[in-house]
Amino acid sequence: MSQLLLPLFPSDSHLLTPSLAVYEHEEYDYNLHCGMPIYSHYKNDMTKFRYVTSSLVLQGLCKNSDIIVDAFHVSNSSVCKWKKKLEEGGETVFFGIDNRHGHSYKLLSDVLDLPYRA
Repeated sequence: MSQLLLPLFPSDSHLLTPSLAVYEHEEYDYNLHCGMPIYSHYKNDMTKFRYVTSSLVLQGLCKNSDIIVDAFHVSNSSVCKWKKKLEEGGETVFFGIDNRHGHSYKLLSDVLDLPYRA
């Protein structure tokens, strides 16, 4: 026999769906699923916010509209962009090493002292 869990949320949490909520406490935002924390981040950490919101949508825990209109007031195009970024590149796109393939063209003394080759 299985028992259904009753989602219990703090009274001042913001419900995104009947089973998903956001709770702010002491400079941190906590994402709660059925009352249990699944993600947390510093409330001004936009990189983690983008990762968490796109992850919630990709996992099917909420829809774009739950993020856009009800909770965070961000544009639909932004949520779609973050979701696509996570789907194609994984979490390293948000938190990984900068993968630029450029060069630094700053001329240092050891480079300037090299003889010129034509």
